[in-house]
Amino acid sequence: MESNRSEMFRGFSAVIVLSLLEEHDDYVYQICKTIKERSNGCFSLSHPSLLLLMDNLEQRGFIFHHNEKNVNGVKRKRYSLTLEGKQWLAQERPHALEA
Repeated sequence: MESNRSEMFRGFSAVIVLSLLEEHDDYVYQICKTIKERSNGCFSLSHPSLLLLMDNLEQRGFIFHHNEKNVNGVKRKRYSLTLEGKQWLAQERPHALEA
């Protein structure tokens, strides 16, 4: 059962991440945390897995990042949804809800 849930999640991880970015721009760490919290711990993405997904989504033109410095001066990438990402999400979200 756990394997099926993990496979399903992997198939819809782009929809989940883009849906979160539709709400507001965010950092990889916070996206990982939000997914785990909202699923009550049933689903999670590791930081490295999410970074790979974010790179893929950025290459596809669905998201972009901009660097920000935190209070300690450390650079962090903050991700935003593009118009192309919004359009793809609007098309794909109904399919995810049907599954």
